[in-house]
Amino acid sequence: MATVLENNDVELTVRCKAFSGDSVRENKVLVEPGRNGAILVWDSVAGHYTARHSLSAKTQANIRSQAIGLWGFNHFHGK
Repeated sequence: MATVLENNDVELTVRCKAFSGDSVRENKVLVEPGRNGAILVWDSVAGHYTARHSLSAKTQANIRSQAIGLWGFNHFHGK
């Protein structure tokens, strides 16, 4: 599932290992184009999105690609 929010952030559900000690599972992630594509992961324990995750650089690139595909390359990069 993917959604473009009112503030232009992209919310996705992806299968990934988001935190150390976790296994691969579905996680809600938020891609923030206004912050150079920062990726936040929903922390169900804390009850908010966090940048303190253990996503690999490759996984983050794949998530950004999904967001760009949904949102559009030029719009994502502020062009």
